[in-house]
Amino acid sequence: MKSLFIIETTDALHSTDLADTLYKVLNVNFVTKLVLAKSKSDNFIKYSDLPFIILPGYINILWLLYKNKESNFIFNTVSIRNVFPLFLMTMVSGNCYFYAHNLSSWFMHDASQKSLLYKALGIWGVSFRKLILKRAKGIIVANSNMKEYLASRDVEPKRIHVIPFRTLEEKEVGDLNIKEFSHLRIVVPGAIDLRKKDLSILRDAILTMPSYQQKKIDVILLGKTVGKDDLIFCKDWDSRTDCSLKYYREFVSSEDFKLEMYRSHIIFGSLNVIYKDKYHSEIYGVSKDSGLDAQAYAFAKPLLINFDFNVVKEYVSATLYYKSVGDIRRALENLTIPEHYLEISRSAKESAKFISLDKLQTSSKEYFNQMEIK
Repeated sequence: MKSLFIIETTDALHSTDLADTLYKVLNVNFVTKLVLAKSKSDNFIKYSDLPFIILPGYINILWLLYKNKESNFIFNTVSIRNVFPLFLMTMVSGNCYFYAHNLSSWFMHDASQKSLLYKALGIWGVSFRKLILKRAKGIIVANSNMKEYLASRDVEPKRIHVIPFRTLEEKEVGDLNIKEFSHLRIVVPGAIDLRKKDLSILRDAILTMPSYQQKKIDVILLGKTVGKDDLIFCKDWDSRTDCSLKYYREFVSSEDFKLEMYRSHIIFGSLNVIYKDKYHSEIYGVSKDSGLDAQAYAFAKPLLINFDFNVVKEYVSATLYYKSVGDIRRALENLTIPEHYLEISRSAKESAKFISLDKLQTSSKEYFNQMEIK
């Protein structure tokens, strides 16, 4: 069986989840090994159960590629900091695949950036990403929307493969017992950061509801408050509402996160779809992946999200959209009726099968076999 190395050179929390997913999906078809840069291994040691190899730096990773030229290599992160070393990797091995998170950054820099330094770095990054794109054997993305984006940029569709951030959680959850449906549990996954997500629109929608309806709603803000203003917002909301509000001041453990996601009825999202950093800009749901909708798919939960977010076509039937406070209120009032919730819940369970582990293992085997023939 051919070897495959998953190489991670960052230490972001999300990187452990992605590595876990890739390992589960690919280990049935390859002898799969996880490789970490020494300085970027702390979170894997804390939060991942995967076996891994730690290498001191890029020179050692280059040597690994040189010694294993017939193996496949997947690089999980491409950034300004590592784009040049990763380009060198493609000079050593012709079997390099790259997991791309921010697709616009592969084709254009942020022309509106006023800093000459950041503009120069943006141009540098795009230039080497384009070279990597030409030399890479394949590109892996999180969803079908991102695959379509790459194809619209003249990347050959056969070179693009989809493996999501998370696979469908395998825990069996039966249909809702209507007699036990007393509260609608709304989960908002991710850090509580008002600069990035407008939670006031959910708060205001609930506050416009009569007290007896508010009491039928539990809201779980499933992430740590980022700053002082975020904590003040949560305390103020809690003091004004008759719904049950739960929020966290500390990091949410993986066990607590999964438990709340399993117990939830619907995932709520309020995303600013335009993402900008110092070097480039992206659109969530089009050129950039989002953990929020990925969690909804993984736990097979209906999604209530702002109308300008582009949900993948596989999950449209399990998604509700809103434009205003009134839209959210009407949606929640409807969802607190057990029969109405049951309908969209069943749709979510059916729709989420597109990221089941067996389907991803099968499609990945077909993809890599096709790339070997090529």
